Amino acid sequence: VFQLSIQGLLKAMLPTQVDCEQMTAFETLSARRSTAENQTYLMSPLASQRPRLFAFKLGTLILNPQGSRGLSGLKNLLETLTLSRKECESLLRWQALSPQLLKLFEVDGPVERFHLFRQAQEDIYGLVLLARLWLAQAKVQGSEDLLDELLIQWQDPDNQIAHPRQWLDGHELIKELKLRPGPGIGQLLLAIQEAQACGKVGDKSEALAYARTLSLE
Repeated sequence: VFQLSIQGLLKAMLPTQVDCEQMTAFETLSARRSTAENQTYLMSPLASQRPRLFAFKLGTLILNPQGSRGLSGLKNLLETLTLSRKECESLLRWQALSPQLLKLFEVDGPVERFHLFRQAQEDIYGLVLLARLWLAQAKVQGSEDLLDELLIQWQDPDNQIAHPRQWLDGHELIKELKLRPGPGIGQLLLAIQEAQACGKVGDKSEALAYARTLSLE
């Protein structure tokens, strides 16, 4: 059913170039690397009668690691298709965030991973699937081990890189450090979470001390 539906969409996309081999590679990868978490992610609904899997299979046809169409070009393409708003948003997110994940193959660290998790949230599953697909096709170079580590971290609710605990909120920072409200408060909170990812902050008192040091710089 998915295959026939996507083939119907292709009629609207022509003469846009699509990568049919990439979809075939995804089918092979799905059979080899299927997990309960991936299935839960892919089968959750994005449209009234279609799971996320439908949008992802379409993504295997039109997304690529180079983002050659650009987000504006991809958005224009999606507007010609019969997709729900959530399906379009998912396809745009996968394309927009893929370079951030692929960059980890070159520069990997706790802060870089933290920012990826923060922006991707549960879409980390889709991004990892795309990265595995592009690795299998030799479209990118990198390590499967890194992708495995990302999923392990995301699936651990106590991991301070993927799920940093919020020791302080903006009101507490303003009160404790006698700061003025403004964008700087959000920047301080983000800096605290980056420090947590690096293991520099482990409780509320350390978070407050770290924020105080930064506020004096």
